[in-house]
This record gives sequence, C-alpha cells and structure tokens, in this order.
Amino acid sequence: MGEACHFSICQDRWYPLHFADNSLDFVFSGRLMEHLHPDDAVRQLSQLYRVLVPGGAYYCITTHAVTGPHDIRYTLTKLHVDST
Repeated sequence: MGEACHFSICQDRWYPLHFADNSLDFVFSGRLMEHLHPDDAVRQLSQLYRVLVPGGAYYCITTHAVTGPHDIRYTLTKLHVDST
C-alpha cells in the first residue's frame, strides 16, 4: 500500500485567510477570480502564496480564463444605469 493521505476540506471566505503561514499543501478555488477587482485578485493571490508551503499547489478554475478577472462594479453600475 502507498503512503496514507491526510487532508481536510475547509472553506474560508474571510480576508485575510485564517490559516497559518506555510500551512497548506494545496488550495483550490472555483469560479472566484473572475469576480474580483484586479487589486483584490492580487491580495487574494498574496494570501494564497502566504498560506501555501514551499512547493504547494494552487488549482484555480475560472469561466473566464482568458478575459478575467473582471471588476464586477462596472457591470453592476451599468445594470443600475440601464434600468433607470
């Protein structure tokens, strides 16, 4: 048999991330980055880098891999203006 695998699934929606520095081997985010303002995306990536162990992995799924991330404030503002 192979080596035992120990893992936990955690959800953290707070900033900064509530994990110790260099404490995670793997981080996953799904369909998040395309909704962040570019400045917030940089802060998010900085936090991920902080909590990942050296050589750790970040797996990101995004529906807008080519055109994201987007600042949704523009879309919300446009919808608000268009609806009045």
